Amino acid sequence: MRILSRGLSDAGLCRDNNEDSFALRDDLGLYLVADGMGGHAAGEIASALAVETVQSRVERYCLAAKPDSPDPLIPSVDILRTAVQAANDEVCRAAGENPSWRGMGSTLVALWIRAERLVVAHVGDSRIYRIRHHVIEQLTEDHTLINEQLRQGLLSAEEAAVSAHRHVLTRAIGSAQELVVDIQTLTAEAGDRYLLCTDGLTDMLADETLLSLVSALDDPSEACARLVESANREGGRDNITAVLLHMQENGLVRSVNKLISKLRR
Repeated sequence: MRILSRGLSDAGLCRDNNEDSFALRDDLGLYLVADGMGGHAAGEIASALAVETVQSRVERYCLAAKPDSPDPLIPSVDILRTAVQAANDEVCRAAGENPSWRGMGSTLVALWIRAERLVVAHVGDSRIYRIRHHVIEQLTEDHTLINEQLRQGLLSAEEAAVSAHRHVLTRAIGSAQELVVDIQTLTAEAGDRYLLCTDGLTDMLADETLLSLVSALDDPSEACARLVESANREGGRDNITAVLLHMQENGLVRSVNKLISKLRR
């Protein structure tokens, strides 16, 4: 399966700086989005440090891994979890060494493609969506106080949408020495599209709008640009980052499928 990946980040209309970070590592099959928080530019540092640490750990594993491993997915789950926990350690360490960075942190979503299997890790309220057969599905669950209250039936969806506390995180990179990382494994299909994004996008655009924009455009660069443009049009109240992956059949499979289709006519 061939992966076509693109990403775009924008400060939005109300922020002077951009505290989001992202990475497209086609060579590793690794894609990351992080949304930093903290004063004195510490949010930028936290998100960049988180993204860089995860990349470094996964790259180190890939360089040392045996190519004939019987099931690459089994160690990948542990490697990605360990990489995210290492990112947490690095952000905590940096914050502890620099008084002006204390309190900094970051969300993180990671998608690691291993053959046709995906390993997804996340902390915080940045999200990963899958668009399959014209249906959008949020694969991650927000680690927020509001989402926890929704799950417990303490708030309605309408109340949650206008709550002043809707962005209070219950988990974040750098918030505590012990970090629980949500991990899941999925199977990819040709035609899938995966959107990794920060809340600067999802606060401005409903899931139906995300689905429409991602499905309408076959060029992921153009789709990312349209997503950011649309979020800014709706107010752009926060930094906006969108990473989009198109899962495509490789050239040989496409050729075989076209031949089969012709023979069936």
